[in-house]
Amino acid sequence: MSEKYISSPTGWWIGSSYFENKNKNEKSWINSYLIRAVLLDEAFSKLRNFSERDSYDDLKWVGVCDLMPIYEELCDGSEIIWQETDVMPEIYTKAQVAELLANEQNKLM
Repeated sequence: MSEKYISSPTGWWIGSSYFENKNKNEKSWINSYLIRAVLLDEAFSKLRNFSERDSYDDLKWVGVCDLMPIYEELCDGSEIIWQETDVMPEIYTKAQVAELLANEQNKLM
């Protein structure tokens, strides 16, 4: 099938872009975006535009690292992305998630 005709059955995609931090003492980022588009071509273009918009002096957009259609209608509890794995990821309690989020929010202030 031509990439021209690859589509999302819901009209939604989730895409991620890699941003390299020019300050080597800081970590690089992967930003994920919710994208409204039917066809891959439009979704990819929007992801690129969103990523370029979010690039700035110290954080340079490098490229797209993931773009997947969302197969279920968006609502509370919709599965929006999945991945296969051979390695069990780190599992967190609610308290650990709260601590991780608080630390991240403090970095942004």
